Amino acid sequence: MTGVPRAALRFDLSGIAEEARIDAAYVEWVVTGLSAEATSLFLVYPVTGSWEEAQEVAIEGDPLVEWEITPRDFSRTGGLVWLDLLELFQGWRGGANHGVVVATESLSETSLAAQIGQARLVVRYALRP
Repeated sequence: MTGVPRAALRFDLSGIAEEARIDAAYVEWVVTGLSAEATSLFLVYPVTGSWEEAQEVAIEGDPLVEWEITPRDFSRTGGLVWLDLLELFQGWRGGANHGVVVATESLSETSLAAQIGQARLVVRYALRP
């Protein structure tokens, strides 16, 4: 995937107690500038090395998530999208959170980086008694 626009994303999880039961974990942000005529594909890869190397990491192998935004989805939500990261989040709990790299050919690298910089991680959890 050399040359495909991508942006790295990492979250501070220190405020979530280790004993919490996680029910949902997803990233949400408003995606703008997509084609109204075509499906846009976003590929999400876990970063397995250091954060400092995240932007230079070669994207190889299968993505963690292949995420499509269809024109109908885009018009229905006004561009607000949700990316389920529960499985990856569970792995971060006991170990390193190196983040993810999001890649797409549907946006320029500058546009993707600016938009994903506004993304937020939403975690729904309950504390066990």
